[in-house]
Amino acid sequence: MKKIGIVTYIKNYNYGSALQAYALQEAIAGRGYDSRLIDYLDMGKPWNVRVQRRVVLNRLMGALHAPSAALKLERAKGGAVPSKEKRERFDVFYGENIKYSVDDYTEKSAYDALVCGSDQVWSLAVPGLNWRFFLRFTSAGKRVAYAPSFGTSIVPRWNRRLLEKYLREFAYVSVRELSGARIARDAAGLDVPVVLDPVLLVGKSFWESVAPHQEGDYIACYFLSDEAGAIGRVKALSRALGLSVLWFGDRAPAGEVPQTVGPLDFVSALSGASYVCTDSFHGAAFSLLFEKDFSVFDRNYEHNRGQSTRIDSLFELCGVKTEKVENRRDVVSWDRAAVEKRLGRLRDESERFLFGSLKAVVDIVSE
Repeated sequence: MKKIGIVTYIKNYNYGSALQAYALQEAIAGRGYDSRLIDYLDMGKPWNVRVQRRVVLNRLMGALHAPSAALKLERAKGGAVPSKEKRERFDVFYGENIKYSVDDYTEKSAYDALVCGSDQVWSLAVPGLNWRFFLRFTSAGKRVAYAPSFGTSIVPRWNRRLLEKYLREFAYVSVRELSGARIARDAAGLDVPVVLDPVLLVGKSFWESVAPHQEGDYIACYFLSDEAGAIGRVKALSRALGLSVLWFGDRAPAGEVPQTVGPLDFVSALSGASYVCTDSFHGAAFSLLFEKDFSVFDRNYEHNRGQSTRIDSLFELCGVKTEKVENRRDVVSWDRAAVEKRLGRLRDESERFLFGSLKAVVDIVSE
């Protein structure tokens, strides 16, 4: 069985990150590959130490070129801390569902192909690109990028030259956003396809098979940045619709306690909600997948503006029309059949890219 390594965010406590990693693992495994997430966090392994040194070196070189940007990002670290119960539930999810690498993935014969993505693994906000997430530890012929996000629509000056080099040294490249395709074209002269995030790639039926559906009369709220700007709208919706409000994640207004659930229970909660309020890309993605009415609020990250381009791209790809109302976009009374049809076509195109790329790489490696 051919081995495919996946390099993405691992072992964190963010619902979207955990679920997209799981979805990509399962999508690739479903085609008969031995797919594993690369465990790069165990510094007891010498190969992880070597790779981490290169990551740090890139960051240091980037910080020398853009010290004020690096300092701003350093000051922005922190934020809401997940509860002990939430961490425990995530750890159980990872233990039961994720297959990690156990060998030296930097060895030439360890994996037949390496895939980076999805999520914001190619974030351009940080000075110095992430050496690991651009798969620099393996040969160019084995590198496949599936749906990575740059997290913004602008390439900062300090990352332009290195980005061109790194993008050109991939066997196959795709991106998650339309703005990402423009960046690849402008930075490296590459015309790359825009593909679905893994949670949309596997589709509604997959999530229904692994996350039991729950029905309830409630508004599900999931925010990654300050939720203060959404409270008025949430209260108004609660009164107008006669619904209770449940908060998920690590943020909730004073007097409210976030629900303590693992990743699959989070999917169940969104599938059963009557309405969803979020500032999260994956919150919006699951709302579309489960055909919910929902509101998407502006993300309030001081250190990384322009994050709304990710959700703008999702809406444009899916043919969802919205109007901006103050700090949000409401998606109500939308054409669910038309969006599902569009998602089906995008799913077919995404599968052709992913599995066509893997087959081409594996065939060459096997020669």
